[in-house]
Amino acid sequence: MNVKEHIMKTKILFLLVLCFLISGMLPSWSATIIVSPGQKIQDAIDSAANGDVIEVNAGTYSEHLNFKGKQITVKSVAGPAATIIEGCSEAPVVTFNRGEQRQTILEGFTIRNGVGQKLDGLDFGFGGGILCRGSSPTIKGNIIEQNQADPSASGLFGLGGGICIYEGAYPDITGNTVRNNTAESGGGIYIFTTNDPEETSSTRVLIQNNVVTSNSAQLGGAIFICGNSHPQIINNVIAGNTQVMGMEIYLCSDSSAEIVTSTSTTTTTIEPTIIGLVYFKAIPGDAQILLQWMTESEKDNAGFNIYRAETKYGTYVKINNSLIPAQGSATQGAMYEFVDTNVKNRKTYWYKLEDVDLNGVATLHGPVSTKPRLIYGQRW
Repeated sequence: MNVKEHIMKTKILFLLVLCFLISGMLPSWSATIIVSPGQKIQDAIDSAANGDVIEVNAGTYSEHLNFKGKQITVKSVAGPAATIIEGCSEAPVVTFNRGEQRQTILEGFTIRNGVGQKLDGLDFGFGGGILCRGSSPTIKGNIIEQNQADPSASGLFGLGGGICIYEGAYPDITGNTVRNNTAESGGGIYIFTTNDPEETSSTRVLIQNNVVTSNSAQLGGAIFICGNSHPQIINNVIAGNTQVMGMEIYLCSDSSAEIVTSTSTTTTTIEPTIIGLVYFKAIPGDAQILLQWMTESEKDNAGFNIYRAETKYGTYVKINNSLIPAQGSATQGAMYEFVDTNVKNRKTYWYKLEDVDLNGVATLHGPVSTKPRLIYGQRW
């Protein structure tokens, strides 16, 4: 390069930088960070800036990742079979909970042996493999296996064994294998967008080109959809999942799903169970609350669940250990009672009643509320 060419290139570079400065912008260059066995992926995430790419070499990494709101790509070099993130049954393997969006990408790992995290003082877990709370990342090309939503020894409770999508989260889940995960609801994937029916989003959860198989739950062995959720479920293989009742995809009456296969497109909604509910009420007692409800008729009803929250629009948690069996019929109703003793005096509690039909379709009633207190002369 001669002196004139060098001077010309220097002037061009100077002008480019000047343009950025005048416009209030600075040029940015993304970095590629390499992680190898013996190093921590989380350390690379901590040091990364938006736009960076973290490439992880083959190996097993025993750790738990939190993307901390960064718009970065974390991907394996050799693919999921050779690159494993091991949760060691201590916490969710990967957490997105700081508003990450689709530009945040997790790609090409086996994510295994995670357990759900307890949130907001609730005594059960959320998201064994991956927890998305208020975040909408891109999760693609991973194997998500052998995770458990419930951190307790029984394994009976918890939401989202493989993936939990919770409270304003709308991730893109594409090309993954979700298998051999367990939960109470949503063995493979649990979706709960919001308790507020007026909250809406133009973005939808996208579940596309995945294999969801061999997961187990009480409800929704493959996918559980509730909380005003309306996901797109496109060209997935969903087979071989098990549940105590209902179908592999469990859909609450407040939600819908656009389900697309190679041959058809349908928008699935749920017709409510036909229950003639006469009343549902909460009666206060000393450190306990009596819940009573009466039906006029019960067509195709399997039974009931009771959910409790500490505020009207808070998170409602199921408090009965097993489904309360139906006693009525299509032509005759029944009377039911349930006593909640896990309450404190002078504190208000809110309850919802859920009826579940023979196909596993659920409908919520309520809420009702009361405040337990000592009432002299009261006997139940």
